[in-house]
Amino acid sequence: MVRSFSAAAAATLVLAACCGKPLVPQQATTSGAIGVAQVTVSGKQQQLLFVPQPSLDGNGVPWVAILDAAYDGTSKPLLGTVELTGHADLSLPTAAAASPTAVVVVGAKSPYVDFIDPVAGTVQATVTLPDAVRKDEATSYSGAGGLATGVVLDPAGNRAWISVPTGFLPIDLSSHQFGALVAAAPAESFAYWPQKGFLLAPFYSCSACPASTPGGGLQVVDTGKGTVRFLGGADGGMPVGLAPGAADVDPATGVALVADDQAGTLYTVNLSTAAGDGPAGTIMAPVGQVAGATNYTGVAVDPSGHRALLEQAASTGVALVVLPQQAGSGAIDPGVVVTADMPSPGGESWTNSGNPPGLAVTIGLSSQQPVGFVSGNGGSVVARIDLDAFAQAQPKGGAVDAETFLPLVTFIPAHN
Repeated sequence: MVRSFSAAAAATLVLAACCGKPLVPQQATTSGAIGVAQVTVSGKQQQLLFVPQPSLDGNGVPWVAILDAAYDGTSKPLLGTVELTGHADLSLPTAAAASPTAVVVVGAKSPYVDFIDPVAGTVQATVTLPDAVRKDEATSYSGAGGLATGVVLDPAGNRAWISVPTGFLPIDLSSHQFGALVAAAPAESFAYWPQKGFLLAPFYSCSACPASTPGGGLQVVDTGKGTVRFLGGADGGMPVGLAPGAADVDPATGVALVADDQAGTLYTVNLSTAAGDGPAGTIMAPVGQVAGATNYTGVAVDPSGHRALLEQAASTGVALVVLPQQAGSGAIDPGVVVTADMPSPGGESWTNSGNPPGLAVTIGLSSQQPVGFVSGNGGSVVARIDLDAFAQAQPKGGAVDAETFLPLVTFIPAHN
């Protein structure tokens, strides 16, 4: 149910592609707390943010905010609110994934999966997770843990993949029917690599997995075959730390980034060379580290620029890491890291989202340039960052001062 998505409000978002440049839509492939959809209404392009809210609305109902991703400070930032009236237990949404035709919303403590029409801004269907995947909620995470901890879309397969306590559960975007579960350790912020059909899923621990499962690491889930392999080290250890919590991949090169929540280390994994299996269900690939990127627990790759936007959970730190344009054959240790602290919106203090990370990267509709979105203050505001300008502020790496960074950020509040 949409409480407010009037034609007048929608008209403020209608923008045509400027400067004769074609739009370059970019599908976000990382599970997180923001869904970005570029849609067409009456022949005009629109770009929307779907942001699950951490509290009930004024009617006492769970809800998702629809924000104007191109908000420039003169229009209304909040275009609509979608009430999730199918939640009989009033459980809250925590993660969203969006495409031009579908928005899927799940909750870490919610048994419900909601489908939202991104054009109409209405709930198409609400379905309940199967009982079989809801039996084990003893999942260990730095964030909320629980039932459905993340979701990514596979538009080519017309399905979404949901992380549940016993693995990854596909659901058809048209019929809203669940497919066969792929048994695995659940993940909080995982990535989908569409060129390979792989889920890259970091995990802390897995009480429901076989005894041979490592205590923590990175899984490579082949969604076509329904198989799971674990990234192995040369010594059989856990090469991406004991508590990796987030991952994403540059789809063009196969270079993945994995953030370890416990040690605060950011790892690179060169999956382009991971052609053969290692011992007993493992996959071997060169692993490197990103110097200068400490305690960043959220990752969203910008494939248009071969770089990644990072955030420090429940803090103010953000960063850009420059990735190679070609993967090569060995370990990758990027040397350029640009950092900054988020400014305060309207005099209020700013806090990055916790877990799942509230990050997304896409091509801005009005600018036609890469932009990043960071959710803050419990989802009550989203910051849009000009990624090109952020990178150019310190081309050799280092910290960007507050005065320089402030003009690169636009705050989009979840209220008018």
